[in-house]
Amino acid sequence: MSGCNRFLFRGAVGHDTRHVHNLGNPTPVGLKFGFDFVHNMRHVCVLARGHFWGIKVWLDFPNISRRIGNSPACLAVLSSSWRPIMLRTPFRPIVSVLTAALLLTPSSFAFDSPLSDQAVREAYFLGQRHDASFLSKYIKSLPTPRTGPHISSVTFLTPFAQLAQLSERRIGNYSAQQARLDHRGRVEVVRIVIEIQLTPTYGTFLAPEANSRSSAPLALIPRPRDFWRDFQVQISDDHQPLTPADSHGRANYNCGRYGYPCNLAGATLEFDFPANAFTSESATIQVLPPEGDEVFVDFDLTRLR
Repeated sequence: MSGCNRFLFRGAVGHDTRHVHNLGNPTPVGLKFGFDFVHNMRHVCVLARGHFWGIKVWLDFPNISRRIGNSPACLAVLSSSWRPIMLRTPFRPIVSVLTAALLLTPSSFAFDSPLSDQAVREAYFLGQRHDASFLSKYIKSLPTPRTGPHISSVTFLTPFAQLAQLSERRIGNYSAQQARLDHRGRVEVVRIVIEIQLTPTYGTFLAPEANSRSSAPLALIPRPRDFWRDFQVQISDDHQPLTPADSHGRANYNCGRYGYPCNLAGATLEFDFPANAFTSESATIQVLPPEGDEVFVDFDLTRLR
């Protein structure tokens, strides 16, 4: 095993039927095996007259899809059980292995956060292309429902995507150095944006209440501009509900020529969360409108930067 000179395998790795749970490594390659120090393995420091009973080790090598031998990592021991009968050598080697396991634990974030100076620079140049197509994997568009309002899109903006989006909007004398200075000291957040469109079945005007005592034509009642408050939104990290640090909404209008007349067309909802609130590989946005079907949108965070 590359990078290791403590353990030498002497025989075939045996099969172990017990299960060790994956502890949440974003892209793990796991090896589960059992061995006996005396017959299958020789430890140049520990094996003197000692005898060990069936050590069970879970090896976790992140982001490895080919040969284990190419990995610079040595060992990541996440679960083990052992029972020495006699131990003449110090306990320090095993403690060193366990310490190395902790140091080799990968970041718990599926996307980049906090952003390094290099990541800030890359986001800057990505935005300076002035091609918003890079946001396509951060946005999910939804079909129009048969009835009720249309939840037209849901956007999951990571700190990297927000920085690239900010750079994309800047034209003129704006440099990578300035982008780095602007980002320095800022608290990184995830911003989730939900777009709502009115439809023929959930339109600009409310259906008037019928009055049998009056023969006058029924007047149309405009829909309130804060109608978006009737929508319930729940955002979860791997099925764990999260509470936003900030949230707000605004109404959107379609205006005719010269800005008049303007009709209510929909609304935009925004929710901000600390970037470290998302620690798993998936996030779910659930929207319950006052009319129509509930909407669920899932994001694979491992595909986002």
